[in-house]
Amino acid sequence: MMKTAVIYATKTKHSKKLAEAIGLSLNINVQNITENPALHDVDLLFIVGGIYGGASMPALLSYIKTLEAPVPKYAALVTSCASGNQRQHGSQYT
Repeated sequence: MMKTAVIYATKTKHSKKLAEAIGLSLNINVQNITENPALHDVDLLFIVGGIYGGASMPALLSYIKTLEAPVPKYAALVTSCASGNQRQHGSQYT
């Protein structure tokens, strides 16, 4: 069976609501990155965060960069933005 985790970062609590909806549908608890969740033996990781000023939250990006082996096999990035002109531009994940 695939082990799944859901983490999120939020300023406005909108990403928390999205993460909780995913967690509810998968019957798993979600974790805020401020809790520094341990992601041992995770096969599928949902990463939920908002777009602010055209970019993902720096705290979320920093947290993701701290992940050490073994990293999750698969990841799904879930983002949202309240304003059409604030959407994320280009790749920040190099």
